Formats: sequence, C-alpha cells, structure tokens
Amino acid sequence: MRKNFVIFNLILFFSLNTNATTFIEAIKLDHQPLDHHTLIKKTAEHRWYRGNYLSLGESHLHPSTSRPVLLQFAKSFLEDTPLKKNFCSENIKQFLQSFPGREIQRLSDNINIFEGNSPSRTDFWGCAQRNFELTLTYSGFFHQHPFARPFPNDFPATPVISRPMNTIRYQMPHGKGLFITLMELDFLEMTTSKAILALKEKDVTLFRNKVIELTQKIENLKLKMKTILLGSTEWRTKVGMVLDQGHFDNKKVLPKNSYILLTDLKGRLKSKPLKLLNDLISLSDDTLKRYLKFMAEEKSWFTTSLQEPSEDGTMYPTGYGTYPLQFPGGSQFLDLVDGTNKKSILLVGSPKAQKLRCLTKNGDQTFELDCEDIFK
Repeated sequence: MRKNFVIFNLILFFSLNTNATTFIEAIKLDHQPLDHHTLIKKTAEHRWYRGNYLSLGESHLHPSTSRPVLLQFAKSFLEDTPLKKNFCSENIKQFLQSFPGREIQRLSDNINIFEGNSPSRTDFWGCAQRNFELTLTYSGFFHQHPFARPFPNDFPATPVISRPMNTIRYQMPHGKGLFITLMELDFLEMTTSKAILALKEKDVTLFRNKVIELTQKIENLKLKMKTILLGSTEWRTKVGMVLDQGHFDNKKVLPKNSYILLTDLKGRLKSKPLKLLNDLISLSDDTLKRYLKFMAEEKSWFTTSLQEPSEDGTMYPTGYGTYPLQFPGGSQFLDLVDGTNKKSILLVGSPKAQKLRCLTKNGDQTFELDCEDIFK
C-alpha cells in the first residue's frame, strides 16, 4: 500500500510539473485589479492592530524606482501610530544605505539586520522574538511566502521556494501579516522565455502560437498598468497593477492578505515583449523547425542582461561568456551548444535590433552567421 502511495504521488508530481503553466499564463485578465491607492490605504489600516506586521519584498532590480514605491507602503504603515515599531531586514546594503532604507530606519524604534538570508535559507526567526507592537520586514521577494512554488517552469526550486518553514510567513506570527511583493515585468519576461524554451517544443506552429499568445498577454497586462510613481523622465516613472488572490485559480499563489505589485517603467511600455523569442519566430518555417529540433536534442542556455536604464533610457553594454564582444544593454542571449563538437552558436536579441543576430566562436575569433543558413 505504501509503495502504491509513493508511486501515485510521483506520478502526480510529474504530471503537475509537465502541465504546469507559467506565472504570466496563470494571471486572469478578467479580474479587476485592486487600485494602488487602495492598497496603500489597506496598509495604513493594518498598523492599528498590535502584533501585526508588514512584509515588503523586492526583486533587487530597478532600485531607483522600486524602492521609492515600497517606501510608500512602509510610511503608511509606520507613520502616525503610537505603537512601538520593529524593523527587520535582510542585509541588502544598497537598500539600507539608500534614502528609502534610511527613512524606514528613521521611522522605526528598533532595527534588526539578519545576515543569514540566501537562496537556501530565510533567516527571520529572530524577528518574531523581538515582541514589538508593530513589525516591518524587508527582504527579497522569494523569502516572503511560497508564491513561486506552483510555477516550477518559471522559478527553479531553490530551498527558499521548495522547503517548508523557510519563509517569513511561516516564521512570523500566523495570520498577522500583510504581504506586498514588488515584481518587475521584465523579470517575468525572462522567466517566461526560459519556461517556453524548457518545453523543447518541436512543432513550429505550436511554438510560434505559444510565443504570440504570451506576447499578447504581456501587452494586455501593460495596458492595465497605471502610474504609481511619477519620475523626472519616462525611465524614472513607474507604472503598475496590483495582483491579488482573485487573479489566480490556485489560491496558494496569493493567500489572504498577499499582493503582488506588478510593475514596469513607462519607457518600456512600447518595447516588444519576449524580444529574442519574437525574433526567433520571425525566421522562416523551415529554419525555425531546424532550430527547434536542435534545441530539443542538444543543450541550450537562455539569459537576459537585466539592468536598470539611466534617466534617459540608455543602458551599459554587456558581455556574454567568453565571446570577446560587447552587446547592447538589455540584450537577451540563447546559447546553443552542440554536444558532439562542443561548438557554441549564440543567438542575440537586442532591444532596438530589427532581427536576430547569430554568432559563433573559434578560439579568440568571433564569426557572424546568417541565422537563416544555420543547421542546413
């Protein structure tokens, strides 16, 4: 009986992972988003009850705009209350030294910095033991609660995602928390691209339709975003929408009192989502078929040069691996490696490029390839 139970659970596990949708696909567009100002008001109301805590989570991307947005919620929770306030933070030095970090510390009566947080561990056990009347926690968003667990194709199962008791929700008093997670859309574009490629789809029509469908979904999400932080330029102006439990069929993604503030920069709103994948499906059917066959049978790695643009929208050039070249900031890379001869073919999708760029390397020399002629 025990053996059959184990086999059943293994079948269920693999079935769930095989059919698991991406985070972007799971969002229900017909659910009305909560207004950003309504969430700030909810945060303010949360501060009137002893023992309550507010958990704020960031992705560590776009600090110039993301941290001021999170400060809005922190101030609504910490200001104008007679209760004693405890601040518990992951040791994110740039945040703690920034204006938002210093302002949160100024508004707090007690400050605790926890050193033990990593992709393997959430270290907020000591925060609950401080026994203050109100607590604000600040961390990377994977430490907050296991919202990522239902999406193994998007988010690798690191211990902070997969291991029980390894989240702030578990380590802090049960039922007392309000969770606000700020997540940038370009981060989800990266995870979505990885998830699509991980399917190793060989059918050209199915692959192309999948990319088109998810591109349109991202465009529709952008249309629902409203200004939440007005900056000096469109690259310092933040837009966003609030996701709550009603946006997901799986209620474990966002349990009660948990919200994701999905954001983007106003300057990115006209950018083509999933840039490299859209460049890839622009190739002819015969060529795309050969790429898909190679990717299904050989090794490939997808990465994105995620970086915060300057105020005028420019980004620093970026390198890739051992290729002795510089690429435009924000470029996406798909590295195809032949298992037999170990040769690399590097596909590059850059923000302003009109089409896919294909390269290979022999020793210290780099060669430009015609993307339509590869694998013929």
